[in-house]
Formats: sequence, C-alpha cells, structure tokens
Amino acid sequence: MLECVQNGEFETLGKFKLIPESTFGEQYQYYIRNNYEDESYEELIELMFNSINAESYEEKKKYKIAVTQKMKEMSKRILQVRVYENRKNEAPNYSNPNKEYFNIRVLADLKDYNFETGLDVMGYSII
Repeated sequence: MLECVQNGEFETLGKFKLIPESTFGEQYQYYIRNNYEDESYEELIELMFNSINAESYEEKKKYKIAVTQKMKEMSKRILQVRVYENRKNEAPNYSNPNKEYFNIRVLADLKDYNFETGLDVMGYSII
C-alpha cells in the first residue's frame, strides 16, 4: 500500500481491500425499511436523478446536499453483510435486483429482520 502511494499508483491503491473477499466473503449493504410503505430508498434515487438532470450549478448543489442528507438519514438503517462465495444462494433477498444504486440493496422480506435481535444470519455474517 505504501509503495502505491510513493509511486503515485492511486488507481491501484483504490482497488486495495483490507479484508479479502476470497477469505471472508463479498460485502453487501442492505437498507432495512421501517415498514413496507417506507420509500426512503426510492426518494434517494429520485434525488440522485434530479441531481444528474439539474441544469444549473445551484440546482445541482441543492440536490447533492439533499442526497447527502438522505444518505445520512438512511445510514442508521443500513447493514453491512458479508456473504461467503459458496453460500451466495442463502444471502438475504432484496427487492431491487436490477436497480441497485449506491451499492445498496433493499431487504425484500422484513420478516428476515427483527428490530430487537437484528438480521437472521443463516449463511452470512454481519459487520
């Protein structure tokens, strides 16, 4: 890592992973909704697209701030999950398989999560 910094190889440095996926599994983020009517993730995506489509600098900045605020608001409900390669079929199901923005998955079945005990961890580990 230090050699990359000294040699200015920042692209290589950006790919560095402290925890190797081959040993500890691939990492995913899951957003846990309050209930099935919770549309925070959809609101985040709408803000992101508004930011992309904004025409003026001021409008882009306004939406970027809104995206940051929404992410901060949602961060309390985002879990880091590691799934081992040989157990990917046991990973929690998510409701946005074709629209995974910000590398966030939305937990499909709220029965997999208990607000007192956390995620049912059959086959994956919580970070």
